[in-house]
Amino acid sequence: MESPVSKLRETTKADVVAWVERWKAVSPFLEKERKNQIRATNTAESVEFLHNGLEFILEKSPPIKKSGLEIMQKFFMKHSFYESAR
Repeated sequence: MESPVSKLRETTKADVVAWVERWKAVSPFLEKERKNQIRATNTAESVEFLHNGLEFILEKSPPIKKSGLEIMQKFFMKHSFYESAR
């Protein structure tokens, strides 16, 4: 009698093969669309848009008084795996 696990593995393998074949089939169309979008992009306009967004964030966000490293270290100390293992 065949186990449910081996049947699942076969189904999964067939699904993966089908998934790969679908991506192979659509890959040329996706690549063409990607290239068209790159060609159509106005780089100067995009850079200005990002710059304005960054300026807005910097103006509206107060500077943090602690470094990200310090915050991360406190998190690790609080959630230490070593403490729970003792």
